[in-house]
Amino acid sequence: MHFRPALRAFLLASTLLTAVLAVGTTGASAATIPLPASPSNLPAGVESLQPYVGQTVCDPVAKPGVRAFSNLLLDTYTDTTSLGIVRDCGIGGQSEHKEGRAWDWGVSVTNAHQASEVNTVLSWLLRTDGAGNRASAARRFGIMYIIWNKQMWRAYDIDKGWQPYSGADEHTGHVHVSFGWNGAHQTTSWWSGKVAPVEYGPGGKPPVTPQPLPANLLVLATYGSTVLKQPTGTSASRTTADPTPTKLVQKALSITADGDFGADTTAAVRAFQTAEHLTVDGVVDSDDWLALFPKPVNPFGALETAVFGIPGTVVVKGWAADADTQDPLRVHVYVDGSLVLPPLTAGDARPEIEQQFPGMGPELGYT
Repeated sequence: MHFRPALRAFLLASTLLTAVLAVGTTGASAATIPLPASPSNLPAGVESLQPYVGQTVCDPVAKPGVRAFSNLLLDTYTDTTSLGIVRDCGIGGQSEHKEGRAWDWGVSVTNAHQASEVNTVLSWLLRTDGAGNRASAARRFGIMYIIWNKQMWRAYDIDKGWQPYSGADEHTGHVHVSFGWNGAHQTTSWWSGKVAPVEYGPGGKPPVTPQPLPANLLVLATYGSTVLKQPTGTSASRTTADPTPTKLVQKALSITADGDFGADTTAAVRAFQTAEHLTVDGVVDSDDWLALFPKPVNPFGALETAVFGIPGTVVVKGWAADADTQDPLRVHVYVDGSLVLPPLTAGDARPEIEQQFPGMGPELGYT
């Protein structure tokens, strides 16, 4: 049985950018800009696209893979400079600089030659290789994201290509490059000749990937407008509120679900907000609830009974819902691979189902 919504429309987003847009003033042609020399022992395979793994500890020591990458570019482009790898942990918010796995390449969009060098390097890093591996060189270095001239490229969101970046620093005077832990440790194929697995750093945990589930509808309806944040005052004040919503958030973040919205939970929320490009404040509001508990994308439902009647007939009963609409859905029934026409309409009242999945409307049943 296949459930289909009465009406569904999709708007295709902007086309994926596979090449770097021209930035800055026109300089030397790309043909006159050299590329860093490639190792002779590169394997056929490449690393997986680096997921987002944000800073979690204070360890401002330059990691070997970041130093090696910076030296590679500085040796190739001698008119450029380094603006540093590490940053003091007391400066600013979350940053891979504080773990020694980010580098600021000193170049300027107003310098025509440097702008051409940057365009050449970024095009090289994000180029699709002969085997169809997108951003193959960036993957061999373990690059997680790049920021340059008001734009940001994310390995963990590669389908969107270059996206507008609106941070306090527009990155017109340097290119920021953040690395995953395998790239930071210099274990990736560019350096070792072997494809390296993804590393998740000191925490050793994969990033949170929320699943769009029907059960999330009840969570959103019950707690979706609840604001959660780290309380102030005595420890006794922490126990006055209902711990249930905090526990739900902690489970979604894959951390200890003790109902205490303390420093560890705040840090986990901030890391999630950074990865999901939400407001990074450590406070859970309606946008964060929706990101942590996304609504199902496809229609869902159940075939509850199928009873054969007189020869050639069968009575089916069930329900169908779609988070995109409250209109009754059309349900197509297939018998032995053949479509039975006409389609049924899920227009029967099923209040118990609507109670389980709020917001779907009362007319969810079909017979």
